[in-house]
Amino acid sequence: MLPPGAAELNLSPLTQTGGIMGIGLLYCNTQHRRMSEIMLSEIENVDCEDDVHPLESVRDEGYRLAAGFALGYINLGRGQDLKGLHDTRVVDRLLALAIGTKKVRLVHILDKATAAAVISVALIFMKTHDAALARKIDIPDTVHQYDYVRPDIFLLRTVTRHLIMWDEIRPRSTWIREKLPLSYQHKAILTTIRALNSEELPFFNIIAGLCLSIGLRFAGTGSFDARNVLCHYLDQFIRICRLPATNYDRKLTRITTRNCQDAVALSAACVMAGTGDLQVFRRLRSLHGRIDPDTPYGSHLAAHMAIGVLFLGGGTHTFGTSNLAVASLLCAFYPLFPATVLDNQSHLQAFRHFWALAVEPRCVVVRDVDTHHPVSTPILVKLRDGSELAMSSPCLLPDLKAIERIQTTDPEYWSVTLDLVANSNHLLAFQRDQSIYVRRRAGYDSNTSVFSSTLRSLDDSQVSRQFSAQAFEWIFNLPVFDGCDPSERSLVLQGDAGGNTHRDLRGTVIDDRLVLEKTCMDTWWAEKLWNLRLLFAWADRLGVRGEEWAWLREDMVKRLRAKLAVGLEQ
Repeated sequence: MLPPGAAELNLSPLTQTGGIMGIGLLYCNTQHRRMSEIMLSEIENVDCEDDVHPLESVRDEGYRLAAGFALGYINLGRGQDLKGLHDTRVVDRLLALAIGTKKVRLVHILDKATAAAVISVALIFMKTHDAALARKIDIPDTVHQYDYVRPDIFLLRTVTRHLIMWDEIRPRSTWIREKLPLSYQHKAILTTIRALNSEELPFFNIIAGLCLSIGLRFAGTGSFDARNVLCHYLDQFIRICRLPATNYDRKLTRITTRNCQDAVALSAACVMAGTGDLQVFRRLRSLHGRIDPDTPYGSHLAAHMAIGVLFLGGGTHTFGTSNLAVASLLCAFYPLFPATVLDNQSHLQAFRHFWALAVEPRCVVVRDVDTHHPVSTPILVKLRDGSELAMSSPCLLPDLKAIERIQTTDPEYWSVTLDLVANSNHLLAFQRDQSIYVRRRAGYDSNTSVFSSTLRSLDDSQVSRQFSAQAFEWIFNLPVFDGCDPSERSLVLQGDAGGNTHRDLRGTVIDDRLVLEKTCMDTWWAEKLWNLRLLFAWADRLGVRGEEWAWLREDMVKRLRAKLAVGLEQ
């Protein structure tokens, strides 16, 4: 954006790289013509920088890649409607960099622009299902052409092809086999790979690209089919990375294989984001435990990013699949990882934080309207395609755009229904706060023991919220309630029907005492008698310490001892 002939800014190349990405975010989805032309010119720039060390070059691959992402952000998903950009031939110029031949004297410069051009095409034509363009950007048709493509570009071109054909991605091993070239289909499951060989570099990158496509397509869905497929390939890449590398060729192959392993690990975590899935976590934990000197910084970075994604927001957040979310995930999980802490040549490490732009709060929490405490209740989620999901809150919901209705189904609480399609207020409220407030039914209020709930349900006086204890005084003449003091009677017949006492499912001290006495008098199971022995030991310790009796009275424990002794004598 400087005038022609102006000197370069006296700023760090990393700062300029971050600035050009910031322009892309600022003009995101605006199709701004001037900014699009600037980004495209930065990608194509072939000016040689004299007397500049290669590591200090401004327009290195990371800078051009940032320009490619910025160009993609500005025209995100607008490939079928480029408006004022048609006369700039932006697509043809990007394809020339991505898949076209290059002049020999400029190949060392334009080779740095290949990844940027591929990424730009991916973001601009994301989800457009342009089959013609997808065929152009796809990997070469013949194996002989593979020698003219950088191995990591195979991964990017595979991802780009399937981001364009978004709806065709399937979480199945058979789909991966079908998308491989014919010469590779016989070893699609990787189990036949027994040695490292550089001739397999395109094959490994294509497999990793297909896995990353599945990870982005099913990000945040918790799909078990996608997880199982990705875990299989993650296991295979972990195994291949552990094969011996005794010469330079094998060491070179292991570097690429490890890069593919890290990309697949992030893909698996992306699918199960926020779920803490145990199957994925076991594999990530093994990657975390590597201490060998051959594992570079970038591999540790990818493994720990995957662990963080798996437990995103403590299980309360997950990833979305909007255009911005997918583009941000691709930027954060860009499948070329740094070799050292200060390595920013291929991708600025600060951009690894872009996953935050894809995060969505989708953890539904059902709360009691009186106590505001979370309660675990079953819910029924009806999707717009007519299917229904039975879930238990708190839990992660599917994408809100796919949900038609959310309904609580716990019989203890009055049913609450949120219609996210017909009622826009429900949708807006739920997007602000993912809590659903429910009220406990009258039969479960105040005291949740079955006995008390039955008595209160039979009494019509609860309409005035005053429980008439005199109507049930005869209850305490029964032998089973012999010895109840006034405080225990108030627990059985609570005066305030709307009170908040004992709103959990545990019951009262009367319930516990009846259970203990029933155990002593009617059963002689060793396990239950052992529990009584523990109770008596606890009571003796209270007596020695002189502490107060909190839940059970001392005379009750003495009565239990006496009944147990009589039973043993008989």
